Amino acid sequence: MLGIAAAIAIAFAAVAFFMLQALPGARTKTDYLVTGTAGTFVCLLLVFLLLGRGLWSSNLFYRRRRR
Repeated sequence: MLGIAAAIAIAFAAVAFFMLQALPGARTKTDYLVTGTAGTFVCLLLVFLLLGRGLWSSNLFYRRRRR
């Protein structure tokens, strides 16, 4: 679980780094807001993809009922 959290944190840092490199030199508060928003979007997408694929728990949302 800690490895997955570290991977998500690294993904956020990577997206933020590349977004800041892509933006022009004179940055404003809005540029940092957009960078943080893009990083958060990618991390949440990664979390939901991991949950949907069942990498954390195979029966997190869909559990079979006992008969």
